[in-house]
Amino acid sequence: MGPFAFLDERKSSQLLQMTRDGHYEHRSVRVLISGRVQGVGFRYASCRAAKSLGLGGWVRNLTDGRVEMLLSGTHTQVEKMIEWSHSGPAYAEVTDVHLQECAFEPISDFTSRQTK
Repeated sequence: MGPFAFLDERKSSQLLQMTRDGHYEHRSVRVLISGRVQGVGFRYASCRAAKSLGLGGWVRNLTDGRVEMLLSGTHTQVEKMIEWSHSGPAYAEVTDVHLQECAFEPISDFTSRQTK
């Protein structure tokens, strides 16, 4: 259970404090990764990388060949994972990374989900 688990999404977003550089301390970002990203251990490596950073969220394959992630954590944690996603694991060939900011979701663990 994360530190904001007792709050609904609207209340938790109101508690966020901005850092000195103008970014929210906590954030959630949807990431769509294109290229040769399925069948190369991308989801497994994503889980390991995200957990090592202390991120919450999930990763899954999409039927169109992309990988989708939801990252939830501090601004620094999310930025480091986004940077990692531009290269991914050794056998991946990332051609594009698309980001979409989302309302903050306090998620305490990082998991691999079923293909959607």
